[in-house]
Amino acid sequence: MTNFLSCEKHNLEDPDNTTDRLFRPPTFSASVNANEVTLSWIPIANATYWLEVSKDSLLFETEPQQIELGEVNTYILTELWSSTRYSARIKAISKKTGVKDSEFIAVTFRTGVENIFFTPDEEDITETSILLSWDKNKEVDKVTISATGMTTRIVSLSQTEIVAGKANIEELNKATSYTFRIYKGEMLRGTITVMTVAPPPPALLAPVFINFGMDNMATGWNNLTNILQVYPHVNGTLPLNDKEGNTTGASLVYLSPFTGGARHTTGATGTTIPGFEMPDIVSQQGFYGVNGAVAQFRLEGLHLDQPYDVCFFASRMSVSDNRETKYTVTGSNEIIAFLNASNNTSEIACAQEVYPDTDGNITITLTNGDNNTNSTGFYGINAMRLTIKEE
Repeated sequence: MTNFLSCEKHNLEDPDNTTDRLFRPPTFSASVNANEVTLSWIPIANATYWLEVSKDSLLFETEPQQIELGEVNTYILTELWSSTRYSARIKAISKKTGVKDSEFIAVTFRTGVENIFFTPDEEDITETSILLSWDKNKEVDKVTISATGMTTRIVSLSQTEIVAGKANIEELNKATSYTFRIYKGEMLRGTITVMTVAPPPPALLAPVFINFGMDNMATGWNNLTNILQVYPHVNGTLPLNDKEGNTTGASLVYLSPFTGGARHTTGATGTTIPGFEMPDIVSQQGFYGVNGAVAQFRLEGLHLDQPYDVCFFASRMSVSDNRETKYTVTGSNEIIAFLNASNNTSEIACAQEVYPDTDGNITITLTNGDNNTNSTGFYGINAMRLTIKEE
């Protein structure tokens, strides 16, 4: 506890001329700042003070403390318990013989919440550990760890950790929100909630194929089949599995629709593209848009440092014009690919070595290409393949 001295006094009474007892200080107040409380009063001439503090409401029975004070008008109580009811009372002690002490004047207050934890830096948090740090000038001895559905864990702090004001809490679960509480005995000194890092999405074990058209029940295909249901519609986000049925952690988000277009069913059948084999229900159907409209998708949940190849198939049979589509594939870099869908049975267009952006996303924007000669500017997509760039 710390004293603050003041030279200012108010000569509110003269005990020699008025009474044989000092008056009580006319005001006595408590200013709460977390678990520190500043007591202040108007001083009495020719007096020192006697202060009593207890952890109850004006009973002065629970953990009482008695403190002798000099000629001061403030006193700071420190190391109090958080969110706890306390009481304080003060009386004036005369410096003149024969003059009695004043009666007590009392105040009660509830402390605020102390929090000696510091917010962890990003590098202090991993998938299975969190480096906690706190004000090392505060006395502590243990940390508790809790999370939804888990039994609270108690960690006794070593002397090394206490002196350093740091403890690395390990054996945590990935992508889990933990609440840490730090104590001295039973006194809570801080609370902080931190989430462990989520694991990176799994690497692709096999190619990912996406069908645009009617539902395709063939194994290994992801179906985005409704041209109208774009994000945030529930069907506007498609979790992706690879060709072997493995979960990839990635998703295709349908951001902007093929405005002015629809779904067609006049694509190629019997295609034999190596590495891009399609059943007829995939190659024959697709989404198409028109000149001046932009359709857009986003691949999410990709590895930040992994280059990807994104390949496209589009087909519209029995036409004589050029229906070129421009595929702009954007991550941290941008690659543009072109494909003419007219009477296409064997060609694909690929954007190679595209790196995801800092959020793990790759955005795909579709428009009609510069060589498109269709009077309406038809462009489109029947199928898409996502693979990791081969080394």
